[in-house]
Amino acid sequence: MHAVTGFELVTNEPFVAQVHQRIDKAAERIYIQVMTFDGDSAGIGVAERLIAAAARGVDVRITVDLFAFRYVSDTKMTNPMIADEVRETHAMFDRMAAAGIDIVYVGPWGPMLAFSPIRHHKKIFVFDDTAYLGGINISDHNFAWFDVAVAIHEPTTVEEIVDDFHQTRLGKRVARRGAIITNEGIEDLFGELIDSAESSILLASPYALDRDLDHRLAAAGAPKKMVITPRTLNSRLLEWAAQYRRVRVRRNDVELFTFDEFFHAKFLLVDESTLLVGSSNFGRHSFRCNQEICVVIEDASLIATLLEMLPDKRELEHTSSLGQMLRGFVVESIINLGVSALGKVAVQRVPIVTSREPWPNRRRW
Repeated sequence: MHAVTGFELVTNEPFVAQVHQRIDKAAERIYIQVMTFDGDSAGIGVAERLIAAAARGVDVRITVDLFAFRYVSDTKMTNPMIADEVRETHAMFDRMAAAGIDIVYVGPWGPMLAFSPIRHHKKIFVFDDTAYLGGINISDHNFAWFDVAVAIHEPTTVEEIVDDFHQTRLGKRVARRGAIITNEGIEDLFGELIDSAESSILLASPYALDRDLDHRLAAAGAPKKMVITPRTLNSRLLEWAAQYRRVRVRRNDVELFTFDEFFHAKFLLVDESTLLVGSSNFGRHSFRCNQEICVVIEDASLIATLLEMLPDKRELEHTSSLGQMLRGFVVESIINLGVSALGKVAVQRVPIVTSREPWPNRRRW
């Protein structure tokens, strides 16, 4: 395990301000990879700055998952309530392409949406010699959710992030366990950290609660095990599954906490000394299907800073009826079957780079 040095932690509000400033001041390169980039005020504000940067000769490149065109403003694109924003999202990308910005689209949906679970979930922002990793996409709601990003200034690590950015654009899926940890490397390290914990485990993620995590925490030797998760999720199916798993995980002496506001931060803190943070949600779907990126922090002062950044947490009081438990069990089982059916082998064979289409293109998947 290689802990990175030369970085700082920022929450969503200062992150947005720093992104705007760094785009405006960038002199050589801006590389951005996100899962969503909406044509709302947040997205247009970033896009206009990127267009201005390209006009002054900065090398601007964007990698975006096709999820950004099927779900806009966290809503399916066919919803008439967001029709104007859907049109503006496409128009925004057209304007950026016309300005000379190099845009690569990843994550084809496949025939009959067969590749839907396989998403490019990394969030990478590179401005000259500084990189940011974390969980923040570009949209009004993502900028508003509580989240954490890591600003990295150490040159070797920044260049490894840049190389990972380019490898994705070349259609390659790479598992790394160096200065950055990606893809399969994250699941391996996550398991090692849980198993090695001696005193405490603190996991924060909106979507980590699943059967695999339950089993990992049940086997963990740390006497103090805590999970921070939202009171409700922004997906009906995932919320149904969580209604079952929240009850089950308590049986393994795991404490559940939540914040008053929806949060999107993802990190694992073990023994208050080792922090794994990045884009991964640390669940089976994230490990097996998505492309993800994380870093390890072992700096005591930065870990203390993170804990100070967190909003006041409170115990998540949750009960589920027998019907909710049964429904949640069925939904979670179906999700697990889908993830297992794709599996690591299928993920390796699914193409990465694709073309942008208003609807999933079933001929060029």
